[in-house]
This record gives sequence, structure tokens and C-alpha cells, in this order.
Amino acid sequence: MSYIVPIGPYHPALEEPVHAKLYTDGEQITDAEVFIGYNHRGIEKLSQQKNFIQNIVLVERVCGICSHSHALAFALCTEGIMAAANPAYAVPKRGQYIRVIMSELERLHSHFLWIGIALHIIGHDSLFMHTWDYREKIMDILEEISGNRVNYGMVTIGGSRRDISAETAANVNKMLDDIEIFNLKLRDMLLGDTTVALRTKGVGVLTTADSDRIGAVGPHARASGVPVDVRIDAPYSGYEDFEFGKCVYPDCDVFSRVVVRVLENIESINIIRQALDNLPKGPINKGVAIPKVPAGEYMVRVEAPRGQLTYKINTDGGECLTRLSIHVPTFKNAPTVPTMLRGNSVADAGLIIASIDPCFSCMDR
Repeated sequence: MSYIVPIGPYHPALEEPVHAKLYTDGEQITDAEVFIGYNHRGIEKLSQQKNFIQNIVLVERVCGICSHSHALAFALCTEGIMAAANPAYAVPKRGQYIRVIMSELERLHSHFLWIGIALHIIGHDSLFMHTWDYREKIMDILEEISGNRVNYGMVTIGGSRRDISAETAANVNKMLDDIEIFNLKLRDMLLGDTTVALRTKGVGVLTTADSDRIGAVGPHARASGVPVDVRIDAPYSGYEDFEFGKCVYPDCDVFSRVVVRVLENIESINIIRQALDNLPKGPINKGVAIPKVPAGEYMVRVEAPRGQLTYKINTDGGECLTRLSIHVPTFKNAPTVPTMLRGNSVADAGLIIASIDPCFSCMDR
């Protein structure tokens, strides 16, 4: 018998609204459609009514999990226009390194959150709670550095708003030691657990060819064997100073997406340690409260936790920008969902949709 099975727009396994329509033959999914747009807030239009410092606060609200990535991308765009008008303009190295530290802490936070959600969907609730317990440690450190657990407010035009003291750096390193030990245990448990294997191996396959064809990005693409990472391919904010690798896995299924994120946690820990050990002396920002931004346009790419995040701004030399365009990773990865769903069972649909680590708040904004 053929049925149409709706998932969402509200579903217990999804933290944000999205609607998937499954076309099934019995329990098997033969085709699927995904509908978006349930969380639109008009942020790009609002940005045209605010000055550049106010816009940093605004774009951080695009997403709670990757708020620093949005603020960083906006700041890099603005700084790019200022550097084009004045080639001597440069963000202090210490400010760049602090931005990198926050970016990688945010990546750890995001990956631990996703792994926990995936384990919860699978039904492995004890490991889910352990994973989120360590996520809390990361959020505690983010709060110690910035004063906030979400929407950190660490970025300003020209650098970082807050410095990292020697005492805080020591606390970060101590937390990283704990996180690293647990992450290695988590890796071994996930790779060897029968329940995880049964629910994830061979499920939701996105081949390398399909990933390239559709344009997947971030861990989702790397889990399909596509070696893309903006931090290495087009370094920004000092990433060229750090040694780390791309975490690529060839199995192309949900299991591969789990493995890639666990491996990326190891790389993020290494990057943060390198940044703390080599944190440059000097100022953390340019010391300008509200910068004067000349007319121009600029586009940047950053590697947010979910993948390539693209910002483009246009300015006319006035107090406010004239256009902001945001292109988020979920917008690129969501079109892969129907391809991944076909041939799988209805019972696996929630896990497959969640496996792209969707942020519909980002996508609909």
C-alpha cells in the first residue's frame, strides 16, 4: 500500500519546525519533499535599520548555537570594506586568535549537542546524557570567557570585545583535558556499539557524487568523502597559523556523520591549545566604538560548525548598511534530505533528517 506520511512541522525529534512529506510503499520511503520557511524573522531587512555595532548583536540572534560564526562573518565583511579603503587596516593578531578560540569552542559545543541528539533519537539515552554533561562543561568555559552561555558578544568591528586572562586560559586547558579524555571514550563507544551500528550504518546514504551534485557543505559533505573546509581552503582570522587536518570519512551514511564530528572534536581541541599556547601579546581590537565604514561591498566565507557560512554586505558610506545577504549551511544541506530518505524506512526518517545537523532558525532567519 502507498501512503503519504507527514513529519512536522513540529516533531519530537526536531528542535525546530520543518515539514517533510514522505511518499511510502509500506514501510519503505520511495520519495520525499521538504518544506521550509516556518521560522522567518526578517533579519536581513532589520539589518538595514541598525548601525554596524548593533548589527553584530542582531546577526548573533540568527542562531543560538553558531552565534559567534555569524558575528564573525559580519565583522570580517565590514573589516574587508575598511581594509579595501585603507590597506593599513588590520585586526590585531591577539584579537584574531581569540576569535579562533571562540569559534572552536563553539564547534565543540555544537558537535556535542548534535551527537547527544543523535543518540537520543537512536534510543541510547544514557550515552546521550553523558555527552550533554560534557557539553555543559564547554558552555561553562564559554560563560567564563564571555559572560554568556549563548550569544557570547565576543566580536566587535576590529577585533575581540574581551580578552582571555592567564587564569581563564589555564581553566580552558583543564577543561580540554577532560573533554579530550571523554571524546576518545565516546569515539571508541560509538565505533564499537552494536545499537549505534544497527541504527546508523548504511542508513541515509548520500554518495560523494550526490554530495557534489547538490552542493553539501561542512561535516555533512566531509562525511560523504568530500574534502571541503573553509578554514583550510580559504583561511581567515589567522587559521593559516594553525596545524590541523580535514576530517573526511568515506562511508556516506549516518554513521559516517557521527564519526566525522567526533574526529573534528579532536582537531578543535588541538587548535584551541595551539592558540592558547601562542596567544600573541598586544591589543585585542582597534579601539573604535562605532567605526566609520566607507562605501563598498564585500563577501566572506567562514566554516561554521555546520559548514560554510557566507555573508555579503553592501554599504554606501552612511551609518547603516544598504544590504545584507546571509547564506547558511543548512540551506545547502537541506536539499540532500530527499536523496538520503529514499529507500529507507519510515522509522529512520527522523534520524536521517537530523543527521544533517539542521538549523532551521539559521535557514529561515
